[in-house]
Amino acid sequence: MDYSYLYLNHLVYSEKVTNADCVIILEGDGFERIEPSVELIKNNISKNLVFSGGISKPETGSFPFEMCQPQITKLIEKLDCNLFIEALSMHTRQQALNIIEMALEKSWKSIILVASQYHQIRAFLTFLKVLEEQNLLNVIVIQNYPVLGQKWFLDMPWGNRFQLMKDEYTRIIEYTDKGHIATTNTAIEYYKWKESLQIKQEKY
Repeated sequence: MDYSYLYLNHLVYSEKVTNADCVIILEGDGFERIEPSVELIKNNISKNLVFSGGISKPETGSFPFEMCQPQITKLIEKLDCNLFIEALSMHTRQQALNIIEMALEKSWKSIILVASQYHQIRAFLTFLKVLEEQNLLNVIVIQNYPVLGQKWFLDMPWGNRFQLMKDEYTRIIEYTDKGHIATTNTAIEYYKWKESLQIKQEKY
């Protein structure tokens, strides 16, 4: 039995984020990812907040920026925060390509991905694949910040999160075959690299 995804789950869901150049709200799951993202800004983890996604399908939980803007604006109005919008991407790989391009343009070296628990692994592996393709694995640090404490079996217009999680693993297999997902081994080695960076920073 391949336990690599189990190992990766432990790494992702136990990660403690540190200061970063930006916090990325990945569109999806309604409004659920907004407040946890802004909490990171409130806690001085970053001053840059990015909303990423251009899909307008409320029935599937994909709320575009126009729907999210009032809540985001209200939450950040008294904060020292720069808001950026990436509204061109229609799927996770496009989000990864566009956000990494933005990071390079702005010389951002570290980003925090905020997604729901069911989506975090696939999002991370997709972003990691883009880094791998562009030879940036040792250049940009991706931190994971899954939204915890959500109800798994609550029926929503776009389904319950337990079923959505099962669907995500089906997509991981599909997109791995397409070459759009990094392997778990690559992800685990990436975590080793991140930990080595942290140890060096603590020493100096």
